Amino acid sequence: YSLRYPSLILQPGQMEIDEPINAIWMSQNVLSENIVKNYEPNITIGDVSIWVVESRWKIMFDLFYLTESYPDLYNAIAKAKLPWYFMLFNNIRLFISGAAPLQTKTLKAISKRFRRAKMLEGYGLSESSPAVCLNRLDKQKERSVGPAMPGYAVKIVDEDMVELPRGEVGEIILYGDNIMQGYLNRPEATAETIINGWLRTGDMGYMDEDGYLYIVDRKKDLIISKGINIYPREIEDIIDHFEGVGVSAVIGIPDDKSGEIPIAYIEPEDANNPPNISKLKSHLRQHLANFKIPKYIYIIEELPKNATGKVLKRVLKEQLKKQS
Repeated sequence: YSLRYPSLILQPGQMEIDEPINAIWMSQNVLSENIVKNYEPNITIGDVSIWVVESRWKIMFDLFYLTESYPDLYNAIAKAKLPWYFMLFNNIRLFISGAAPLQTKTLKAISKRFRRAKMLEGYGLSESSPAVCLNRLDKQKERSVGPAMPGYAVKIVDEDMVELPRGEVGEIILYGDNIMQGYLNRPEATAETIINGWLRTGDMGYMDEDGYLYIVDRKKDLIISKGINIYPREIEDIIDHFEGVGVSAVIGIPDDKSGEIPIAYIEPEDANNPPNISKLKSHLRQHLANFKIPKYIYIIEELPKNATGKVLKRVLKEQLKKQS
């Protein structure tokens, strides 16, 4: 299918310093023209409609064609009670998600509600402003953030910066004109992060034979138990599928026997009806090896997050350290 222009990008939430560039660049890869509008996280469809009308964009139903945002916003859209007339007449054809992994259940819910639209996941970070990877309109792969965008290069390397074969997990490094020159007044940090022009992202992932990138986890979040790597994201994906779970976070804590063990924090969908821990553990045993099952599972009212909805695991670790 095709997207006609002029087309409007709606970008709800806090707009970081690289987001306007990000929106324009990503749109150039899928659209002809765009307008960027930023809103606070508590945006409503009514707010959008009023702005569209005030901007002389025909009528309310000739709404944005592309929405670029982060998973927290899409989680809200997946659960929100949207007006029937909006669902019937909206012209949304494309969603782009970034900043954090998109839950599989959210992806399915969005696809079910907006049958005429496609959801594309992308990847990038502030040091490589803007995005560097994006799924293609004509070829999307579930759980992938897509191939590198034109002009950029992506590799998977080991600790010695040696490129790994396709399918093997390693650190993601990036190259291109988009890479930052360095951290302001931090030459040592810059030297550790940029090696011969290649940016070390600190993210772990792998590439398939088609060059599509898959994010496994943050390198610093990796849990090593008895010499075996445990990727928290794998455990979180299983937990997030369980009934009553809104979002989860898995971190590692020191253990005398294993070195580290995983524990989990859960933010329930409904604080008055939290998930059953006993049933959740049975659910985990059906999908994970015993050493990957969290030793402890805590239900908390709300997980600490940044402005884009990404869970701040360092805050959880700091809180746990203070409690112990």
